[in-house]
Amino acid sequence: MWQPFLANLLFLLLQLKFCLSLRQCKWHAALNAIDRLGGARKSYINQEEVRNVATVFKELIDSTIDPNDKDAHYYGFPYYLKIALACTSRPTDMAIRVGHYSGLRPVVTVSFEEPVNAVRQKQERLRIEMKAAPYRVTGCDSEEVCKMFWLTPMPFLNGSVVTQVLVKSNGLGLPIDNRRFYFNINGFMEPAQKTEKFRIGKKLYILKGILSLKDPSRPLWATYQRAPVLILGGIPEKKVVLISDTAFETYHPIEVGIDSCWIGSISCPQGKFSSSIVDTIATESTLFIRQNQLVYYFTGHYPILHQATKGS
Repeated sequence: MWQPFLANLLFLLLQLKFCLSLRQCKWHAALNAIDRLGGARKSYINQEEVRNVATVFKELIDSTIDPNDKDAHYYGFPYYLKIALACTSRPTDMAIRVGHYSGLRPVVTVSFEEPVNAVRQKQERLRIEMKAAPYRVTGCDSEEVCKMFWLTPMPFLNGSVVTQVLVKSNGLGLPIDNRRFYFNINGFMEPAQKTEKFRIGKKLYILKGILSLKDPSRPLWATYQRAPVLILGGIPEKKVVLISDTAFETYHPIEVGIDSCWIGSISCPQGKFSSSIVDTIATESTLFIRQNQLVYYFTGHYPILHQATKGS
């Protein structure tokens, strides 16, 4: 009975010895919805606390929380941070197993940026440090860990829409360098039936004919370390902008919903007018777009900033 276990353990130790000699892996972090742990990456849209957290608390072991207490009221965050390893020379699942069995455990530090204009409370700098918990994907009949990763709650702070996440090792197992991520609230997106959609216009899925290597470079204007999204215009003869996602890792081409067909769009281009968006500026809650002599602004949906408007 012990022979298969010892063979697997020896195999893992040999893998660990090889990995210790080379820093081939790095941390990877993504947002997961609380009801879709282990699923696809989500954008940071929901800004309300979750009240139905009893199903999550029931999975906790040796916890002081009693989900069956009728007099207690518990609230949770809408998103979790899914922490994994991305390696160059080995599969992700194998690297995570090696790290888990060798004692590796990520430590996550969440830092909140101060708001530009505090409304209900004084500006403050807050950091939260959490140890990630291993999470095993359901649907595996084997007694061994088939597919796993680490999880931590993704907290939010009233008045702050820009969040930095630092993932580091606990000092055991594989030597993984620290890595920093941004997870910002995107108030210019809203949930849809199949996927999220943008509030400011229509998302385009084909970049051919929109961008060219011959196009000149252009400045990126934004409120430094306070803008949750970045926006870039200047695409010739198209009222199209590039807008960043929650983590500043991906930029989406959006045909902005301004003016009518006479000003020019992809579906009905006109040669007599300039449809190019000349300048764009991103602030903490508003996007400014200049086309010809007109300046448009879009306000994001940020109830966490306690704004009077619900957004454009």
